[in-house]
Amino acid sequence: METVPLFQQRRFITMLLDLVLSMALYFGAKYIAPSAFEDIKTVILAIQPIFLTVVAAYTVDNVQLTKQGFTRTKQGIQPLKK
Repeated sequence: METVPLFQQRRFITMLLDLVLSMALYFGAKYIAPSAFEDIKTVILAIQPIFLTVVAAYTVDNVQLTKQGFTRTKQGIQPLKK
């Protein structure tokens, strides 16, 4: 079975984007505008569940594909090779 490389997986890219955005907001608030630290912390807490929901949806989608006998590859959705 052909698998998609890590840096091309939707879940990994979404989690990486979440990490980069959260770190940028955190350190930006801490060192650039300390007075806005609490506001930025609230923004991070507000957007975090969205990223987690997207990752969970990708996982559910991939599990359903696998149960139906398909897999997601670079070429799109393909039947599982046995």
